[in-house]
Amino acid sequence: MAYPTRIRYGLRLLMRLASQGGRRLSIGSVAVEEGVSVKYLEQIVNLLRPLGIITSTRGPRGGYELARDPAQVTLESIFDSLGGLTAPVPCLDAPAGCSRTPVCMTRPFWLEFDAHMRKYLRSQTLRDLMPNAPGEMDAAAKFPILERIPLPAPERTGLPGAYCDVAAPPALRKRKSL
Repeated sequence: MAYPTRIRYGLRLLMRLASQGGRRLSIGSVAVEEGVSVKYLEQIVNLLRPLGIITSTRGPRGGYELARDPAQVTLESIFDSLGGLTAPVPCLDAPAGCSRTPVCMTRPFWLEFDAHMRKYLRSQTLRDLMPNAPGEMDAAAKFPILERIPLPAPERTGLPGAYCDVAAPPALRKRKSL
């Protein structure tokens, strides 16, 4: 299941803001650091603003900051506001649209899968994603790097050369084959 870039970039934006400890960040600086266009980040900010989790200040010392404690911002609310919390199969949102709904043998699986996913997103906050949360190991220990993938050449993107680290979630770290 792939989630829209709005969610991925929105989470990255919110994590940047959460890690600033109250300091404001300009959309331009986040855009450069994250390799995302300013216009796209502005669209994401406009979707997040109704949640009341970010505020903006105009002027020379202006920018964006979190309006709420990261521990109060659930991933479910972020996914909902950015339009990405959809059912894994269409018949869960519109059962009448599928003629197989009454006899579908896989529908109970999809219902349970959807319920687990939503419960997990409700239980996770921005603070849970931040490195060194109280009582937590740091992010590098949580998700060790499996592979380092070079991003497109700087001359094509206009951004400094960078790498994308592919990390292993805890469930996969125990496998010997990785």
